[in-house]
Amino acid sequence: MRYGTIPAEVRGALLEGGGPKNLREVIKTAAELYGDKTAFSEIRGKDFVSYTYKRFYEDVNALGTALCSLGFIDRHIAVLGENSYFWIVSYFAAILFA
Repeated sequence: MRYGTIPAEVRGALLEGGGPKNLREVIKTAAELYGDKTAFSEIRGKDFVSYTYKRFYEDVNALGTALCSLGFIDRHIAVLGENSYFWIVSYFAAILFA
């Protein structure tokens, strides 16, 4: 598989039923297709930590729900921090829920 290409089975699943309507559906579909496979990995201290597609989907939804409950709907949100899994979760939660 070349960098930047989407495997045929993923492309088919994403396009099924007219394709995803938004980024939230893309993340949900990836979690359903690849659940326990590694989506992100990072080095934290001396440890190598991996996060699955399912965990990513759950973390984005949890933080997004918290942002909504705190009144951050239709608000401007800045996501500042070092490049990490938690930054990615925060960014996706902010663009999908706020």
